[in-house]
Order: sequence, then structure tokens, then C-alpha cells
Amino acid sequence: MTQMAVKPDNLMERPGQVKAEPVQQAPAKKEEKKAAAPAGGPARNPACSDADWNALEALKAKIVQMKKDKASKADIDVAVAELKRLKGICELPAGSAPAPAKKEEKKSAAPAGPVRNPACSDADWNALEALKAKIVQMKKDKAAKAEIDAAVAELKRLKGICELPAGSTPAPVQKEEKKPAAAKMSKEDNIKAQAAAGEKKKQAAAAAKAAKKAQNEAVVEVAPVEFTYDEQRAKTIITKNMEIAKAWKAQYEKG
Repeated sequence: MTQMAVKPDNLMERPGQVKAEPVQQAPAKKEEKKAAAPAGGPARNPACSDADWNALEALKAKIVQMKKDKASKADIDVAVAELKRLKGICELPAGSAPAPAKKEEKKSAAPAGPVRNPACSDADWNALEALKAKIVQMKKDKAAKAEIDAAVAELKRLKGICELPAGSTPAPVQKEEKKPAAAKMSKEDNIKAQAAAGEKKKQAAAAAKAAKKAQNEAVVEVAPVEFTYDEQRAKTIITKNMEIAKAWKAQYEKG
């Protein structure tokens, strides 16, 4: 649009004054409307992980660059095969909407497990829990049937001791009844009891002393020893001793 410089009516043109030229204004550029991206592109599959989605986007750009760089057909084919695999995981068909996320169904509360029997000892309870884990491992390891049967039999025995039926409540622990305190003895009865206890102690000491004295005074009977006299043997011994004495005497006299 052309604009003209307008002079006020009360001003006169002076000699030598340059007349203002009309100013040409550049036409306004119309904003080019970008074509909207076609609707119905592939939608992301909610089951696709972020790692797979990022790998897919990166692979798309990589294949474009490989084609520009005129990479070998074998390399491009490998990349395209991987692209198809990722698209199958991460992209839904064009125009389809992702399935609405399923709300987690509230699972019905699991039935209450067996209740521990208050009469079960800690040792039996720990043995029961350990045996449960052991049987699970034995089945995984495919142990012999005989060994598993023996373990199951022991499990049943421990369950009978330690577990109450499911849903039952253990019987309340009975409080120990407090025994009535013994009646307090009067001061006089207490003195009599102490005197009686002292008398018994004296009697016991006297009896022990008498027993020891009787043991010391006891006479030990010695069984009589019978000696027999052998006259012939005595004569032989005497004769031999006399010969020895004579021999010693003769040697003494010579020396």
C-alpha cells in the first residue's frame, strides 16, 4: 500500500525546499501455512520400553544416513531387519489407538494361612519353616521320591504340632492363677520355729559326733595265723649256717 506524505494546509512550500517523495512500503509477507502432518501415523505401543523406543528412533536416523552415505546393501538390509523387529514391538498399526491401560483388578484377599499353635516350640516352628523350603528345593532338584515322601511325612507331623486349621484363632493363653500367700506367722510362732530348727540341728551334730567316736573305738578283730614247725627243715638250716660260719672262721684265721 502506498502512503503519501501529507502537508498541513497552513504551511507554504518554500523555494528550494525538496518535495517529499511518496514512501513505498514493502508488501507484508504472508505466513506460509505448513502442511499439517498426516494424521494416522504409527502410535507407540504402551508395552514398548523406553530403551526399545529410543533404539527404534535412533535406527531410523541411522538408516537414512546409511542410504545417504551409500552403504553396502548387506549392511542396510541388516539395519532394516532390526528396524522391522523394533517396529513390531514398539509401533501399533497406523490409525489405531493404543489400548486403554487396564486397571489392576483387586485380587480377593488370600485366605488366611494356618495359625501358629501357641503350644508349638520355637525349635519345632523353625524346623517346619526350614522343611517347607527344603521340600520345594528337593522338587526343583528332582530328588528321589522316597526322600521327598520322608520329608513330606515329617512336614505333616510338624504341621500337626505347630499349625492350627486355617481361619481358626488360637486359644487365649491362660493366665497363671496367683497362689494365695502363706499366712504370716506371728512373732511368737516364729521364735518357736527357730528354736525347734536349732534343736534339730544340735541333735544331728550330736548324732554325728557319737557315730564318729564309736567308729574310732571299734576293735578290729585280726584273724589268728597258724604256724607249723618243720623240725627237719630247721635242722638243715642250722647245719648249713654252721658250715658257713666255720668256713668264714677258717678263712679269717688264715688271713
